[in-house]
Amino acid sequence: GKWLGGAPELTRILMNGLVIVLFALSSFHMRILSTIAVLNLVMGIMLLFDFLFRVFLLPFPSKQNIFVYLFSLGVLVESFSIPSVILSGTGVLPFINLNYLRVIPLYRSVLSLYYRD
Repeated sequence: GKWLGGAPELTRILMNGLVIVLFALSSFHMRILSTIAVLNLVMGIMLLFDFLFRVFLLPFPSKQNIFVYLFSLGVLVESFSIPSVILSGTGVLPFINLNYLRVIPLYRSVLSLYYRD
């Protein structure tokens, strides 16, 4: 939307892009380095707050069914990838995780910013 002139989408693009780069680095090293873990944890918490804000505080599109929305690809990807980012930041998950799924919200943010009104 027009809120802050696209700044939220730019922020999401940067966060998701960083998570994908961190995933690629940890895959290359075949382990999660401590600096990557800290960045994953910070990005995961930020993505969680962003997700909760969008789901619970922004107005829900009245023309869409709540169950269709909750089981949409975007919400399902967020539901699996955000815990993966947080857990990989705590060291619970190995370098093989679901963080690569952040490419889908990254793509959607780019499209939203490109085609915004």
